[in-house]
Amino acid sequence: MPKTKSNENDPVREVLKDEERSALAATLDEDLETFMKSLASKKKGDADRKPFNFDEWCRELDQHPAFMTDLHIDKNGQYSEPVQALQALKYDDSETESRIEKAQRHKDEGNKHFRYKKYRWATDCYTNGIKELCADRALNSILYSNRAAAQIRIGNLRSASRDCVFARRFDASNMKAVIRCAECLVEMGYGKRCIDWIDTSKALFETLPQDALDKDEHF
Repeated sequence: MPKTKSNENDPVREVLKDEERSALAATLDEDLETFMKSLASKKKGDADRKPFNFDEWCRELDQHPAFMTDLHIDKNGQYSEPVQALQALKYDDSETESRIEKAQRHKDEGNKHFRYKKYRWATDCYTNGIKELCADRALNSILYSNRAAAQIRIGNLRSASRDCVFARRFDASNMKAVIRCAECLVEMGYGKRCIDWIDTSKALFETLPQDALDKDEHF
């Protein structure tokens, strides 16, 4: 989540009402899905003109407020509406723990359906967990990675690979997400993209502490 300076008079720190929070979460989720679809479409159109560059793809992904690390103020001295919305959710401390608990329950329910091979039900549960927009990056990574696993079983390889990208953005040590995406890319016939993905993942692994790589909590 983007970092900003604390300001008690900042309106984004006001606690949101339940209906406002729900509407905000739905809007952000829809915006993120639209962003990813447009980005994928753009890359498909560029494929015939230049080789696929995974680093460039990730840089474009970083432009979305959900993954921005540097916030830029517009000409009016304000952050963009999506950034303010994300900050409003972030600073609603009264709901932080509750949102994590709800996301965890959705994940556990999804895992139960997955074990019984109810993959579409599992996908719905993981999606509901993602929509909680909780502050736990590791949990978000697992939700995306698990949804990717369910999407693979259904046959939605492109959606699965996209979810793996999100999983790695939330937690670079999520080896299962890396492996699943590589398998999807190979299955779809994107050998060069698979190599790019593995190379960038390896570079990320080398920057992580050993204890982060040793953990096995990604399901």
